[in-house]
Amino acid sequence: MSSRLTKPSQSVLENLHKGMGVRSDKLRDSLGEWLAWWQLDTDDVDNYILRAHLMHWVNEALAGLAKIEDRTIGEVAYNTTWCLDMRSLWYVARMDRLQELESINKNTAVAAYRNTISKHVVNMLARRRGLADRMPADLLQSYLDNERAYRYRPSQHSRSEPVENTWQAEEIVDSERFRQAVRGLRGTSIDDVIELFLPLRCQVPVGDSAQPVMARTPSLGWVVYAFTSLTLLRDYQQTTGNRTIAGLTELTGRELLARVRNLRDPASIVVDPAAGDKSDVHAMFVLPAPVIAMIDLAEVPEK
Repeated sequence: MSSRLTKPSQSVLENLHKGMGVRSDKLRDSLGEWLAWWQLDTDDVDNYILRAHLMHWVNEALAGLAKIEDRTIGEVAYNTTWCLDMRSLWYVARMDRLQELESINKNTAVAAYRNTISKHVVNMLARRRGLADRMPADLLQSYLDNERAYRYRPSQHSRSEPVENTWQAEEIVDSERFRQAVRGLRGTSIDDVIELFLPLRCQVPVGDSAQPVMARTPSLGWVVYAFTSLTLLRDYQQTTGNRTIAGLTELTGRELLARVRNLRDPASIVVDPAAGDKSDVHAMFVLPAPVIAMIDLAEVPEK
C-alpha cells in the first residue's frame, strides 16, 4: 500500500451504527475508502469476511470501556450482539428492545452511545491499518461459523426446520456470548462470566477411565480442560498433538465444577485453552482451584 494514502473521513465510521449496523449487507458500499485503508478491498474479502472483521474490531474496542453497561449498549448499537431478539432489528428498534430486555433506559442508552461509546469506537477503528490488523484465519472462521448457524434458526411461525439445527444455533450463541464476556474481562469482577459459565454446555476430554483428563502445569498445578465447541477442541488437538484424550463427555459448567471439586487433588479449570500463535488467547478463561472452592453453586439459579 502506498504510504501517501490519505486517511478517509471518520464521518463514515460515525454512521456505522445506522440500520443493521455491522450486520448490514451493504458494508462494502458504505465504507468506501476505508476498505483500502484497512486493506480489505481485495477479491478474497466478501461482505461476510468484512462483517467478521468489523464485529471483532468493534468488540475489541467495546471491551476497553470501563462500564459494563456501556459495553452492552455498544454491542446493541453496533449490532455485534448475539441476542436473537435484537440482531435482526434496525438501530432504533434495537435500542427499544434493549430497554425491554435489559431495563436500560433508551434515552440514557442513546446519550451514552453519542457522548462516549461512539467516539471511543470510531477512534479505535480509525487506528486500524493494513494486514497486521487482519483477523487470524481460525478466529475468522469461528466468526463465520457462528453467523452461518443463525441460518438454521426456524421462524417463530414455522416448525419445518429440524430441532437439532435450532439446538446447534443456540449452543453456538451461548458459546460465543461466553467467549466475548471473557474477552471483555479486565480483572475486576468475574461474577458475570461465572454466571454465563454455569449453564454453558462444554466438551470435556476424558481418559481411558472416563475421568476428565488432567494436566500438570507450572503455574496452576493440576488443570482440567474444557471446550465450548468441538471445533475449538479439534484445533487444540491438532496444534498440540495431544494423544491422551480417549473420549468426550458433555457437561454444563456447573456439573464440571462439581466434578472437579470431588477430585482427589485440587485442580483448576481452563476453558478453551490457547494453543499456537493464532489462538484467541483473550477468550481463554481460567478458574483457579481456590476460586472454584469458593463458588456457591446452590445460590445461583438454573437458567
